[in-house]
Amino acid sequence: MTDDTSASPEALSSKSPMFTINAQYVKDLSFESPNIPGLI
Repeated sequence: MTDDTSASPEALSSKSPMFTINAQYVKDLSFESPNIPGLI
């Protein structure tokens, strides 16, 4: 039981940074090329 609960926060922790990086990349991409969202 104890191992199970400590595994869950680790999984959530590893997911959060990846989402942040993806959001940052998308934000930078739209800043570099403002016309891209209209083309998609």
